[in-house]
Amino acid sequence: MDYRTSIRDYILTNFLKGESPENLLDDSPLAGILTSLSVLKLVSFIEQLAKIEISAEDAGAHFRTVDTIVAYLAARTGDQ
Repeated sequence: MDYRTSIRDYILTNFLKGESPENLLDDSPLAGILTSLSVLKLVSFIEQLAKIEISAEDAGAHFRTVDTIVAYLAARTGDQ
């Protein structure tokens, strides 16, 4: 599964409406983009996408950039 594209599309569609996709780099810090509520929505989306449960601790540690989320998912699921 292509988590990277799905996550980028979700962030662009839900939290960066109207933003050019080129402005969201895979290593762009999400802290300036996502609020705590946005992180919860993103976690819920990814749980459904990857069919896993994500703890609040894991979200805090691994949801810094698209790259860190994809690496976390690869470690958890074996997919990229």
